[in-house]
Amino acid sequence: MSKTFDFLLDEKSAEELVSSIPYARYLGMHIKQNINGEVIFHLPFQEKHIGNPMIRALHGGIMASFLECAATMMVIGTVSHNHMPKCVNQTTEYLKSAKDVDTYAKVNVNKAGRRIIATTTTAWQEEGQPIAIAQARFMIAEQT
Repeated sequence: MSKTFDFLLDEKSAEELVSSIPYARYLGMHIKQNINGEVIFHLPFQEKHIGNPMIRALHGGIMASFLECAATMMVIGTVSHNHMPKCVNQTTEYLKSAKDVDTYAKVNVNKAGRRIIATTTTAWQEEGQPIAIAQARFMIAEQT
């Protein structure tokens, strides 16, 4: 059973969080809330994200990185801790080609333990159908 977590960041601190993570800043990510109060991660389309120019599809590495950055920021925004969480592993399933349009993602925190947090991140584009899903685990306890 999945527990619901509140995102602890307001809009200003969410933008500060994005700008503090170099790769998220490179991707041009944004954090928004929809009308239901859900946290949505936004990846605006940029030409540099194209991986296959023949079909104008986003690069798989860009997609996996976007999903990891979104999950990392969700962990930071939902769990109180004094250091950056470390992604232990991530498995990304590519369900269909990502077109040359804006991409969105939503992160579910599946389990939050004292040391490890498990997440599922789903990305979609304009039609609302999932284009990629990532399962990730993050270490949040400091190693001594």
